[in-house]
Amino acid sequence: MVDLWERVPVAGLPADFAEALATLDHDRLKELLTSGQIPAGVYGRQIVQLRGALPLDDPIFAQHRGWSALSYGDWDDLQRCVDAGPVDPHELLSLRAIILAPLDRSHVGEAHTYASAILEAWDCKLSQSQGRFRRFARRTLALPVDTGGRPDVAQARHVRFRRLQDVLILAKQEAIGGRLEVAEGLAREAQRLGDEGDYFRPFARDLERLVRLARGEDERSALEFMGRLREPRGPAPLIAIAWLLDLAHLLALRADGSLAEVAALVNTIAIRLCSPRFEIQTEAWRIAAELHAGNTASVRDLPGLRVQSGGTSPGLRSLPEFLSAWAGEDPDGFELSAQLARASGQLWLQLSALAWLAALRPRPRDLRRLCLFLEASGWRRLPFVSRDIAARAAIALVEGGHRSRAIVELASASGRPKVALAVAETHATDTRAPLGARRAAVEVLHLIGVGRGRAALRDIAHGGDEIARLATDHLSDGHGTTGLSEREMEVVDLAGRGLTNREIGERLSLSRHTVARHLANACAKLGAENRAEAAVRVAAMRGR
Repeated sequence: MVDLWERVPVAGLPADFAEALATLDHDRLKELLTSGQIPAGVYGRQIVQLRGALPLDDPIFAQHRGWSALSYGDWDDLQRCVDAGPVDPHELLSLRAIILAPLDRSHVGEAHTYASAILEAWDCKLSQSQGRFRRFARRTLALPVDTGGRPDVAQARHVRFRRLQDVLILAKQEAIGGRLEVAEGLAREAQRLGDEGDYFRPFARDLERLVRLARGEDERSALEFMGRLREPRGPAPLIAIAWLLDLAHLLALRADGSLAEVAALVNTIAIRLCSPRFEIQTEAWRIAAELHAGNTASVRDLPGLRVQSGGTSPGLRSLPEFLSAWAGEDPDGFELSAQLARASGQLWLQLSALAWLAALRPRPRDLRRLCLFLEASGWRRLPFVSRDIAARAAIALVEGGHRSRAIVELASASGRPKVALAVAETHATDTRAPLGARRAAVEVLHLIGVGRGRAALRDIAHGGDEIARLATDHLSDGHGTTGLSEREMEVVDLAGRGLTNREIGERLSLSRHTVARHLANACAKLGAENRAEAAVRVAAMRGR
């Protein structure tokens, strides 16, 4: 595990900055620090650690060194910076108070200036008040930059950074408590903002990848941000923990150990920062990662965690309560965690709890909410919801009388072909179902293809409406000796050549979501674990 407190080499920093620091050329140092030539987003821990060595005989130096002390949780040095008279001691002291605040800390109030918005953002982060944080993120886009009186801030660079940060914050908040479609679009926009080489750009690329996975696509490409974190130009500890925590729920959708790696790292950072609210969040994620990996021994840590979180905000209580319910498959626990998640604006957790409730104890109110939130949010794969539970939830929704494209896609993304087929058949043959849901159902029947799928298509084709014509068109797409349709064969073949879903879609004029479905159904038919294995099996069947 990377040690973010370890001293990093300074190779690659502007030579004039290193020289000015070595010779204590105050005028040159101030010029470089306030010109935006060495932004922390680009140079990361290299510049943050060097700023920690600045002298304290100038307010600008004291402010920059104070930010370095905050970033590393060096509270003694932060006090020395405050005593030396920085440009804005209120900012440094307020952030220290928020980071070190006890578990029952109340919020700081709604921000009306950008300076106060920074404090509100950090308090939302520490209390996991995600609904308030999302509303804040939307307001922030309209707040003017008010750093004109700050001699320690490079104006042009700050405007570029603020635009990148504000868009990316809103993107991750939409991925936590809003619409995934919006999150994906904002994440793509963020990749073009800020300075070239800023570490938030790989974060934005990872966020886009993970959101596509949550939307049901077969997105398994390597993540970048953790790699950047290990580099000397990766972010300092405080920035790392703040941003990684907002990726954790999406990392739970992957089976590559990335959640365990992130959970261990943020837990270590929280302990070294001495932040009670960060500690309780990261302890919950440490236990979640172990349960996710099948290590039930961590269940013994849950009672203590629940006691600690008992008197805190709903956002800090929601995940411990969910984990306790998950460990015991307790419907009452899932109901409580859903209520807490709703109060704190953690839509992803509310959806996961509702999916478990649909599978374990389906009730009309819970089913109605689950269907509504799936439709509105775009979630198709849910954190800590296994394939079997997702399939059972989809069946419960259908049996409860609900018809929706979201239900069809939830069943399809569950990776259980029999359930996907049953749900799709019910939707396709129900003339009262929404037209979009019936179209999606016919598409699933076509992708599954063999056996009941084609039989259902033949039955549907006897009608006289648009859905019947669509079924007739799909029936003309036959299947070969592999059991795959021609389109599935094309998609698997291109995937085997290393093309991404986006590249395959561009070549075949398909959406990424359709490409993902073709791959998922091909894997199910072939009994393959992943796209690479499916490509190998198809090649073997063809006698290559």
